[in-house]
Amino acid sequence: MTKGLVAPISSKGQVTLPKGVRELLHVERGDYIRFEPKVDGVWVTKIRLEPEGFSENEWKTLERLARQKGKRYTDAKAFLKDLEAL
Repeated sequence: MTKGLVAPISSKGQVTLPKGVRELLHVERGDYIRFEPKVDGVWVTKIRLEPEGFSENEWKTLERLARQKGKRYTDAKAFLKDLEAL
């Protein structure tokens, strides 16, 4: 067996990060991570989404409303583009 932390992939392609990885990255529910392909594997890093013109409280409210609609936005531009379509 391979050394290190191992996690199965679900039928939907989802993976639960092992506790040790979550602790190492300091991630919790609602945080975002980036998967960066490399020649010999994939780097996983925690990222912080920039509100781009919204206050922290406004951005949190927008994220909450988006989750209620089943959507996740990676940046304010994507949110505004979707909003324009309404």
